Amino acid sequence: MSEQLKLRGDTATNLVSFTPAQRECVVDITNNRLCVGDGTTANGWPLAKLSEGAWTISTGVMQCNLSQRAAVTTFPVPTLRPLTSDSVLAFDLMPNGSPAESTNNGFAWLDVCGADVYASNVPELNSARVGITSYGADFGSRAFNGASLEPINFTFLQQGGSLTKAMVITPTYGYVGIGGTTAPDSYLTVNPTGSALGTPPSGTQAHIGAQGLARLTIDGFAGAAQTIYRRGDGTVASPSAVQSGENLGGASCAGYNGSAWTTANAGWAAYAAENWTTGANGAYVSVYATPQGSTSEAEILRVIGNGQIVAFGAQADQSKVDIAPSTGFSQTVANNCTTLLIKPSGTLATGTVIMPAAPVDGQIVKVLSSQTITTLTVSPNSGQSVSGAPTTISASSPFSTIYDLASMTWYRW
Repeated sequence: MSEQLKLRGDTATNLVSFTPAQRECVVDITNNRLCVGDGTTANGWPLAKLSEGAWTISTGVMQCNLSQRAAVTTFPVPTLRPLTSDSVLAFDLMPNGSPAESTNNGFAWLDVCGADVYASNVPELNSARVGITSYGADFGSRAFNGASLEPINFTFLQQGGSLTKAMVITPTYGYVGIGGTTAPDSYLTVNPTGSALGTPPSGTQAHIGAQGLARLTIDGFAGAAQTIYRRGDGTVASPSAVQSGENLGGASCAGYNGSAWTTANAGWAAYAAENWTTGANGAYVSVYATPQGSTSEAEILRVIGNGQIVAFGAQADQSKVDIAPSTGFSQTVANNCTTLLIKPSGTLATGTVIMPAAPVDGQIVKVLSSQTITTLTVSPNSGQSVSGAPTTISASSPFSTIYDLASMTWYRW
């Protein structure tokens, strides 16, 4: 072994700008590999080492090796990696020239297949598709040769952990599920509970569930946070005017009754009060509730556009205050009281009623007595006055007052 053969060589950095002659071999002394020249390609064609696999790919600018990655997984994982250290890599798929678009495929695409199409050209096949079409970027699922369409899953996996399905898009109407649900039941289903939610009412577009508090929060900055309900008759393409009595929108509350979900047991709804035109959009709001012992909600209150409030059923003054005083009493009417009912055991010689300390404009106070109070004093609170105050009261002569904030005066009526 007294004779040595030395070939020309240089560092990988310098060889990038050197073009070997045809059939000339040069040595990349940085990566310890031969590069075979063809007379035109810079750096020549680098040969792969045994540890790198069998293929070396050259773009004319950058050389890459295709080898098997074994550091993380034990099954074959081919990798494409630049030979030059600290280099980035991009991989482009593109058509040649300006071909006609392939129907349902586009101009360029990549399929990741779930079956061995080398072994058989006609297996049932599902693939994940990434492509470009005339309508934009295409990310989807494809099925061939009788295979059923599969959903699209967005997943996360920490090595050594379990797979988390963060979001799924199903082939059925493009339903989207978020939070781990694999079977969304509406166009948007948010369900992190791990169990199927109850079947939603017909027409549900979004379904949200949680174990514990479920809340929808809307924030507005330098503007209001709102929900807006709109109705039009006709079709999306050709809407027409709303007609009198039609439901414009609303909100309902329901619950589980022990065997099934109810539909609506309390809530509100807005209705058109007339046939709508460009100059007339009358509407009213109805409040609904379900009486105890019943399963059907009923309208209990209606607010009409002119400010009138219509109550359905008996009304009760929940602010009524009862007292049973003795002669010489003094009673201040509370701010949240509209009716003071005096029920002494017999006729009283004297008594005093003092008006509320912090009334609002238009506040009403009614005073009734079951017995005669011979000398009654009606006193204003601090800073107020009383106009037309009575000096006596009996079962047949109650009185009412209304407060005028501008003059700070209680007026008897």
